[in-house]
Amino acid sequence: MGTDVFTPEEIIKTINRSSLKTVLVEGKDDLYIYRKLEDDIEDSELNILPCGGRSTILKIYEKKDELKNKTLFICDSDLWHFTGFPDYFSDDILTTNGYSFENDMFIDGEDILKGLLSNSEVQRLNVLIKEVSRWYSFEVEKHINDKSYDCKFSDVTLLNDSILAKSSTTLTTQFLTDRGYKPSKKELTENITINFKKLLRGKFIFQIIGKLFLERGIGKNKYTIGQLFDIIYSSIKSQAEKEFLLTVRKRQIETYFNEA
Repeated sequence: MGTDVFTPEEIIKTINRSSLKTVLVEGKDDLYIYRKLEDDIEDSELNILPCGGRSTILKIYEKKDELKNKTLFICDSDLWHFTGFPDYFSDDILTTNGYSFENDMFIDGEDILKGLLSNSEVQRLNVLIKEVSRWYSFEVEKHINDKSYDCKFSDVTLLNDSILAKSSTTLTTQFLTDRGYKPSKKELTENITINFKKLLRGKFIFQIIGKLFLERGIGKNKYTIGQLFDIIYSSIKSQAEKEFLLTVRKRQIETYFNEA
């Protein structure tokens, strides 16, 4: 099943044609790890499906009465951290602890990730987090003031040198100008900077880390974001005695489907 070609109605039909319990997740990035979770959950009647995006999964949730099989929805908290969560949610939908799935992966794997970086790379990571949070706060403030404002974060990749130049610790002037950047309220910027693990879009955090690896010299280890996810997941599995966000999520899925 593709991640971006099916409508909510088509996904509902797919679920209803199946006899399996269903977990709906947003897209391919989430699915990569949830497939691993699926293998570790001892339930042969469980199927995890991607919806191709947050808006699609929420549209399906609005039509959940049409579903014939028990279905669990999992979506990103996104900007609800700033504007408040919908009050119509029930126990059949789970949201990420941080802004997105990537935030939760970073929180679980922060020590591992920083262990793969040199001291100077960790220092640059910290500077870049502060720099990106500065611009990101401006976008968030616009959305808080006008809920119809679409931040279009998916249009921004920090791996693009025209947005974040190679070896730089500042976003390019052209990028900030194109986005109409103006400083946001100090309190908001400080809150996001201090609590970036939870509030800054997780894809940006991993793009920064990915950029650090890409810019390493010849002969030095470089990791893709997919490889970093694998490293984090393997580490989590090897520390069964420790509570991680991902192990909590696994337990939530099992509990939901084990309830009468």
